Amino acid sequence: MCSPDVYLPFNHDLKDESVSKTHVRADNVTLTTSGTACFIGRSVLAMPKFANMDLGSYLHIRLRYRHSSASPKNEVLLYNGDCERKPSLILGSTAEGNFVSVVSTTGEQHTLHVKSSVSEAATPPSQHTLHVKSSVR
Repeated sequence: MCSPDVYLPFNHDLKDESVSKTHVRADNVTLTTSGTACFIGRSVLAMPKFANMDLGSYLHIRLRYRHSSASPKNEVLLYNGDCERKPSLILGSTAEGNFVSVVSTTGEQHTLHVKSSVSEAATPPSQHTLHVKSSVR
């Protein structure tokens, strides 16, 4: 049975609760009382274990997030880069929707944009779930 490499429920701390107990470095991230994490400005949850790693032939990422304003700026939600090398995977959000960018084994970058809208009247701010599933055969 497949189990997650990382599970961050944000219920009482910022530690991985999966069986792998992946080290997570939190910079400028705070927990709320409602089981969410708040990222403001240059916030980041870093997991050095995944920096520039080979993503293999199957990848499943589930990420729930919401913008704190009705007109969000471009934001990177997840990437696997580090100080030495550019990331081979980037998940992001713009005012028009979400995007996934990957670098192939030949070094070519491919980006997929998925349009979605952020409601001006949303209270609380609209919430999105971004699923990425990839299988290479």
